[in-house]
Amino acid sequence: AREILQKVKSGGGITLIVGSAISMWHPTLLPAGQIVTNYLAEQLVAQFDVTDASKKEIIEAIVATPFEYIWDQSPHNSILEKTVFDECRNRLPNKIHEAIGNLVASGLVKHIITTNYDTCLDQVLQNNVHIKKVVTEKDAKTIKDNHNIYFKIHGSVEDGLESTIVYRLSHEGVLPRWKRQVLRQCVSNSTIFVVGYSGLDFEICPEIKIAQPSQVIWNSYSN
Repeated sequence: AREILQKVKSGGGITLIVGSAISMWHPTLLPAGQIVTNYLAEQLVAQFDVTDASKKEIIEAIVATPFEYIWDQSPHNSILEKTVFDECRNRLPNKIHEAIGNLVASGLVKHIITTNYDTCLDQVLQNNVHIKKVVTEKDAKTIKDNHNIYFKIHGSVEDGLESTIVYRLSHEGVLPRWKRQVLRQCVSNSTIFVVGYSGLDFEICPEIKIAQPSQVIWNSYSN
């Protein structure tokens, strides 16, 4: 394993793609997107008088969709938006966030792409002078060749960046050109390691394939 990691490092490092599941653990304690979808599915189905078999089938169909699709159906968008911001702000990093920070500092992880809105990775990376955080198009325009990129592709709950958040399906669609360019800069000819990410974002995963990484290692979590 050490030889493999050393080979990856000497080849330019890993691009890490991380999703909401890395923020499940104490003390961060944010629910993963699929957990939210499952909970909402159960609450919706409980309102109808159908057989247990039908309930199971309906729940499975809903859970197979991105949670952004479910949230897009909310009749109270302002309440939903406030809930997203309130829940994701002021969270503390956990051991996974800290481990990622250490891997970046060691040079093994070169770039990070995350769909997470919280600022836990921001906190563990804040003292790394080589990290370029990218949330907006303005950030993307100032990327330099020697930068390690920390790309918050679905936005951030930081004050002043609320409009960058992608939390409903109607916010997705084809990635803007600048986001595609940053993603490809991180992914092309790189070793991709995916952790805590469902892969259900239809605007992101096709772009990963188009960017032609050298290899993809997908860490699939199950309990």
